[in-house]
Amino acid sequence: MEIPELSKDLIALLQYLLPGFLVAWICYGLTSYQKPVQFERVVQALIYALFVHFLVDIVEWASLFIGKHKSFGVWTSESDIFSSLVIALMLGTGFSFLINSDKMHGFFRRCGLSTRSSHPSEWCTAFDTNKKYIVVHLKDERRVYGWPHIWPSDPTKGHLFLVQATWIRSDDEEDDVNYSEMEILLDVVDIKWIEFI
Repeated sequence: MEIPELSKDLIALLQYLLPGFLVAWICYGLTSYQKPVQFERVVQALIYALFVHFLVDIVEWASLFIGKHKSFGVWTSESDIFSSLVIALMLGTGFSFLINSDKMHGFFRRCGLSTRSSHPSEWCTAFDTNKKYIVVHLKDERRVYGWPHIWPSDPTKGHLFLVQATWIRSDDEEDDVNYSEMEILLDVVDIKWIEFI
């Protein structure tokens, strides 16, 4: 069976989109967001690729300007590819920082342009903005107090990891079990509600 050859246009398109896919891969790898459908990922990669190539053009222009005074070598297609990958790495980690720290959406909220946060759900926003101990009320009427160390991005599935946890006992419970300073992994489907203390 003969393997079909890739056309030069397809290779050029993939080479153009590769930095955009790298930015998207880093962003989705370092944030809590779920990956969108394939078409949406290609559109995002195209948008990121436009950013990357715009910045590569600026770097190339700056290099040529600096090269008039001090030469570091010739700008080649390999320089173009290398700088696009470096810029893609920087953009991916920069966007991830802005998303995880809520800096960009925080700025938009202060300007009155948005009321949204950069977190994937209100659940994540509540945990991220309320750095406090919590009391978790379970559906079976038990309660546990602790520090939320890890929580899922989706409040309907996953687990909540509490450290420095203590079961809150009612007056009629016996004292034969050591309930203090545990680490507890709770399935979120067992949670009725959460109090931030």
